[in-house]
Amino acid sequence: KFEQYKSSYGLQLHLFHYLEIFGYKNINTFHGITALLMSSVVGIFFYLLSRYFSIASALIFSATLILSPWIVVFARNLYWVPATWFVPMIISMYYSRSNFASKSSNIKFFIFFILAYLLKMLCGYEYLTTIFIASCVPIVFNMSLEKYGIKLCMIKLSLNAISMLVAFFLAISIHAQSLSQDGSSSLDNIERIFTNAKVRTRTLNPSDINKLC
Repeated sequence: KFEQYKSSYGLQLHLFHYLEIFGYKNINTFHGITALLMSSVVGIFFYLLSRYFSIASALIFSATLILSPWIVVFARNLYWVPATWFVPMIISMYYSRSNFASKSSNIKFFIFFILAYLLKMLCGYEYLTTIFIASCVPIVFNMSLEKYGIKLCMIKLSLNAISMLVAFFLAISIHAQSLSQDGSSSLDNIERIFTNAKVRTRTLNPSDINKLC
């Protein structure tokens, strides 16, 4: 049964709903698709690492995901869609090895980062700081590996941070717009999203909980 999410835009909900329209109604099918996406992410990690380093390095890194009970349990989860957690890191791994000073490379880096973060945020806002930090690791690593200057590294890290903020505001705007079906204004919906976040993450204030309800 598909119902509108309140805590996020719920992009995965829309995708699964369209699949249901085309006759895919078995929830195991949705689980399989989600798990396949996570498997594809591991495959991309393996390809990039074997290309840049060695097959042994790629196998070791991939094994940490394949053999992780936590990843295996959640790989098929329809709410989390864990594959989206790793897309920004894939973008970082791919483009952080490209020319640090190249304007065209940095533009592509920025655009694909926005799209990767937006994909994640439209599915949910969880773990954003962890995902951001993980996507910084290849940039810093390649700086030390290729002996790039601190200035060029900071440009890449800044593009990463700015793209995440841009994606966040885009996701919030899309999310707020999706809640406007009852005639409420965008500002009211943004306040509703903020109250929801407070209740879910850090507040036990009864007035906030009543306001959300």
